[in-house]
Amino acid sequence: AVCHVRDNVKCLTVSDPVEAIDGAYESDPETQKLSALCAAWWAKFEDMPKKVSEVIKEGSEYPELNASLDEIAGERGKVNTRRLGRWIKKNRGKIVTFKNDKNEKKTVRFLNAGQSGGTIKWALKAI
Repeated sequence: AVCHVRDNVKCLTVSDPVEAIDGAYESDPETQKLSALCAAWWAKFEDMPKKVSEVIKEGSEYPELNASLDEIAGERGKVNTRRLGRWIKKNRGKIVTFKNDKNEKKTVRFLNAGQSGGTIKWALKAI
């Protein structure tokens, strides 16, 4: 609240700017895509490091993961490996929160988990 003091006290109620920023971040379409991908990735792999190609191959068996991959990097009916890898790289380190399949809140971020055969492995790190 913002208060002005003169002859009497007048208060103006103002919403918390941090809450406004959090709300804008959560409603951002890219954040929503990241959150959906993290939730589906966590349900299948948890914190196991994976190459993008492995995620695409294994994700085809899981509707939520497959839908998320397709929304981010779908191209002519297939998920484009390079496009998905670049998208994850662009969003690495960003913190997102989602509810897992047990309705528990999870807060995670993507991290580079090393390389295998010259290809980056990505993992979710719980915070």
